[in-house]
Amino acid sequence: MHRVARIVLAAAPVLLVLPAACGQSADPPSVAATQDGPTTSAPAVPDPSDTSQNEPGPTASSALPPGQDSSGTVAPGPAASGEPGASHPEHTARHSLTFIAIGDGGATGHPVGCGDSAVPVTVTTETIAPLGELYRALLAVDEQHYGASGLYNALAMSDLSYQGATIADGHATVRLAGDLTMGGECDIPRVRAQLTEPALQFGNVDSVEVYIDGTPLDDALSLR
Repeated sequence: MHRVARIVLAAAPVLLVLPAACGQSADPPSVAATQDGPTTSAPAVPDPSDTSQNEPGPTASSALPPGQDSSGTVAPGPAASGEPGASHPEHTARHSLTFIAIGDGGATGHPVGCGDSAVPVTVTTETIAPLGELYRALLAVDEQHYGASGLYNALAMSDLSYQGATIADGHATVRLAGDLTMGGECDIPRVRAQLTEPALQFGNVDSVEVYIDGTPLDDALSLR
């Protein structure tokens, strides 16, 4: 339908009605405008007290203790008192913790030690830098057998806490504190797998070194 333009001639009291050009509007196109312009979310500011500033992700963040269900999966629960950082649901991701299938011979995971398998168990993280969250979740599991999965937790008798981590040139350095206790010689490769796999799953990590109270993990294990 064509729009018509009404033109009033001052010289004579006659109204001329002229059709507008087909396909053209006599009015200028309207432009939508907003007063404030586009909004953006402010970038997350890391807690300066967090020791894990160089973990994977844009900034460092704290971990959350796990809530274990009967399926053997871990979902972060409320932040523990005194721990820095907070959850960021917009950064929810799927990662894994490692537990041991005794006598599995590598059938369900990576072969380790005394004919066992190191089996990844899927977990959900909610921080912008999940490495610390994963280690806190792992060390918070104190059951010897992990949920309904029946997987063995070689760290159950230990009392360890996560202190921080750095990543440089593909090498991760993870610092823990506390007491390492094992049930026998076969627990040595199991503990090593459980404490190194959380870092090695990230694409920017090629190698990892774990320290317990400043002592390299291999040295700590050799003393047991």
